[in-house]
Amino acid sequence: MRPAAEISRQEAAAILFRLLKLDTLEKQEWVGSFADASDIAGWSREYVNAVVASGYFNGYPDGTFRPRRTIRRAETVTLLDKALGSLYNAPGTYGPAGGSHTIPGNATVNTAGVTLRNLVIEGDLFLAAGIGDGDFKADGVVVKGRTVIYGGGNRLIALDNSSLEDVLVCSGSGKTRIVAGGKTKIGLVTTERGGKLNGEEPAVDIELEGHFDSIIIESSANVTITGNSSVKNMEVTAQAGKTNIKTSANCIINALTLNATARVTGKGRITAAYVNTDHYDFETDPDILIVYGKEAKMKYVWPTRPIGPPGPTDPNVTIQVVEYAKTKKMDFDVEVDCGTSWEEAIAALAKTV
Repeated sequence: MRPAAEISRQEAAAILFRLLKLDTLEKQEWVGSFADASDIAGWSREYVNAVVASGYFNGYPDGTFRPRRTIRRAETVTLLDKALGSLYNAPGTYGPAGGSHTIPGNATVNTAGVTLRNLVIEGDLFLAAGIGDGDFKADGVVVKGRTVIYGGGNRLIALDNSSLEDVLVCSGSGKTRIVAGGKTKIGLVTTERGGKLNGEEPAVDIELEGHFDSIIIESSANVTITGNSSVKNMEVTAQAGKTNIKTSANCIINALTLNATARVTGKGRITAAYVNTDHYDFETDPDILIVYGKEAKMKYVWPTRPIGPPGPTDPNVTIQVVEYAKTKKMDFDVEVDCGTSWEEAIAALAKTV
């Protein structure tokens, strides 16, 4: 980056792409539509393609893009206006008390203490780092684009009776807590697959409470699911190694897929777990465990000699252990010597083979 230097249109496209967390598009039809498409540098083609497809950049009347041309002040103002959209940088409540108001483009919140109510945002909602350690509230808000939550503090995002299709939580310092109340509907929550800091990719720290259709972890993350939350589908992608998931006793995950090293703690219920990694750990066993596409029967040990208390030769103890195993739907296909005490027997029964 050259702060004092002029920048070209293709460089500005790259900056905007990263700033707005845009996605690389498979189809390259937009960048290829310009008469001077061959002049667009290879390193910038995906950026130009995405910003043009999103409507932030336009070509010239003669059908050219002019990638190396220095971006002009008027163009910069237009870009920022499109990107930021309606800007909220002072605490307060915005939106009508009744009915609804439509914002045709994006909306950006860059300070704590902002409440948006009864708004329909046709574009994206950006919750910027300026929120810091404060909070943001949406009440009766519909976001038809993405909701992008930038890192940079311990913030509370409270969503009441709102509808968000796609939420992106970016990596950075601090924890993001998202609490969805009332009739809030959240489609997809994704953690950002970000860059590295001091040689390592910083973990996303996120706490979720509410009802979620889908959660995708694309970078190393510490995810806490609290309250009476429910998640239909949750996935840890192959890029999200060393992810920790903590569940409350009253939460439920219908389907959890682990494609990278992960540890799941807490007493929450997991209806089905699909594991595609050798390194995983569950504090509470899922109802159904599928490992590499094959259902894994929980193999537990069965004591091979009488144990106690109440006595080293009392058969009642063995019966108690067997009955305990049956309630856990354990299989008795592995026999090992599990020790001479009830505690050792239970500890042995709690280990999968």
